Amino acid sequence: MPARAWPAVLCGLLVTLGVGGPVVYLLIRALGADAGQAADLLLRKRTFVLLGNTVLLGAAVLLGSTLLAFPYAWLTTRTELRGRKLLTVLGTLPLAIPGYVLAFVWLSLGGDYGLGAHVLGVRLWRPSGFWGAAFVLTLYTFPYLFLNLRAGLQRLDPALEEAAAAQGLGRWAVWRRVVLPQLRPAYLAGALLVLLHVIADFAVVSLMRYETLSSAVYSQYVAALDRTYGALLALVLVALAALLLVVDARWLRGRLSEALTLGGVRRARNVPLGRWREPAYAFAVGVPLLALALPVTVLVVWMTRGTGASMMVSGSFGGALLNSVGVALGVALLAPAITFPLLYASLRGRGWLARLGERIPYLGFGIPPMAFGLALVFLSVRLLPGVYQTLGLLVAALTIRFMAEAAGPLRSALYRLPPALEEAARSLGCGTLSVLRRVTGPLLWRGVAAAMALVFLASVKELPLTLILAPLGFDTLATNVWTYTEEALFAQAAPYALAIVGVAGLFVTGLVLKEDKWA
Repeated sequence: MPARAWPAVLCGLLVTLGVGGPVVYLLIRALGADAGQAADLLLRKRTFVLLGNTVLLGAAVLLGSTLLAFPYAWLTTRTELRGRKLLTVLGTLPLAIPGYVLAFVWLSLGGDYGLGAHVLGVRLWRPSGFWGAAFVLTLYTFPYLFLNLRAGLQRLDPALEEAAAAQGLGRWAVWRRVVLPQLRPAYLAGALLVLLHVIADFAVVSLMRYETLSSAVYSQYVAALDRTYGALLALVLVALAALLLVVDARWLRGRLSEALTLGGVRRARNVPLGRWREPAYAFAVGVPLLALALPVTVLVVWMTRGTGASMMVSGSFGGALLNSVGVALGVALLAPAITFPLLYASLRGRGWLARLGERIPYLGFGIPPMAFGLALVFLSVRLLPGVYQTLGLLVAALTIRFMAEAAGPLRSALYRLPPALEEAARSLGCGTLSVLRRVTGPLLWRGVAAAMALVFLASVKELPLTLILAPLGFDTLATNVWTYTEEALFAQAAPYALAIVGVAGLFVTGLVLKEDKWA
């Protein structure tokens, strides 16, 4: 085995063990019922209804996210629009608002007794059911597609588009025949993240009163205390996630050799917007307005109507802030570092083992977070009692779960990296680490920055695993938001929610401002 393959093998074994343990736990729970009972539970009408609801919601959210993310990525990378760096930050920050907070905000705005009626004197739409869940999840997840498509657009070789235009192809023909095929890896990476988030979400759909497989798993584990049926439904979710990974791999396989032959780093010329300038600005500002500015405004209103402002100077607030930032930074460094060797070996290798290595980072996200956390509690208590309720276990669990967040931008960047450059460096006597530092690293910084941003944003607002695995007395911003909003104490929850947005904003802004220097 080549020396450079060992990091991928070790990372793959660690992640496989981390994901395989919870799957074994679910199987043990599911086997607690006999075959006939398990079949009756799985084949009941409600299971098929939940599966249909989940698939339908995923399709709707993916469509909505595509309609928002694609033009937003193009406007911030290929046009003369002013303030593109600011718009990039604003287009990313909706990820910093926890999904359940975003749902609470929109629920509090609409209806006869909402803030819209009291403050504006206008009865606004109060989202609920399928359309409410699709609306909130689209605003919440479209940045996953946006960041991946933006990284993909930045790495395209403009010479190919110029050559196609010189052959007489019009602008739309160039996009359809040259640009879109090259963006397939980036789009599939973002779409996979969007779909995995939709099938794993339980908070938004529960608040919108729309039943999916994930919300049913949560209900079975928390309310009904039926671990057997909950484990069976969780295994259905794992199977659905595995199916998504297989479909993604098959759609991507035909683009590997084509993508790897490209690698231009020259910037494309900005497109003048002309008469479309005003509509473009309206769209570029309107999307963050709905997904970010309006929720933040509501949080500020909540805080000013109670004692929330005074809580920001309390010791508990400072402790929660430090805990959240510390854990999120650790996970933002670890997840890309473990994911990169797996993706690099899979894209440079051959055979089924290499293809499996590309799928491994996504496996942790296919398990519902409630089931994943309870499985880790069961395994740590039985096998490693000293690890239970330690900070190390929490960071390890978040790293395994959020490797999927890092995989998308890293995979897209690696698909744009020509192997010939690395081979040329090795032929000149450079070792593996030297090639990584002098050739691979500088060409991947945009993907690495996007991966770190996604992982940090996901970690700083993560809730279920933190509630289950955190050490006693270890409060975070997210756990405080959930604790107060669960009791309808919105004024007390607002400072913690605003802190999540502020911390994430500073982190993402720093990455965006530095990415040109790194690249």
